[in-house]
Amino acid sequence: MNRRTLSYLIAVIGLCAGSIMLPDGVFLAPPAIGDIASGLLLGSSAIALIWLIRQDALARHLLQREYELREAENTVRIQIVQMRNPQDLNNVLQEIRRVLQHLGIEHDSASI
Repeated sequence: MNRRTLSYLIAVIGLCAGSIMLPDGVFLAPPAIGDIASGLLLGSSAIALIWLIRQDALARHLLQREYELREAENTVRIQIVQMRNPQDLNNVLQEIRRVLQHLGIEHDSASI
């Protein structure tokens, strides 16, 4: 049992023990105590769910970036394959500049 689980367990036990009789002499019914414990568990579940959603968003972002990089590499390769004479090298350089700009990579110049 890790520290976080232990602290939640202690909180639930404390709530159950301390909440049975309120200071003004009113007793909480067992379902209300269960609701408090459920709320704590729901809160920890929500935190875990938020963490999973963030991890999923990060994974999606990384996959999207990987796709963009592969697509950029393929467009430059296509320009290279389409070369028929030495002057076509300028088209390759223009494509490299365009791809770098599209990817948000700052650069001063591109050369081969």
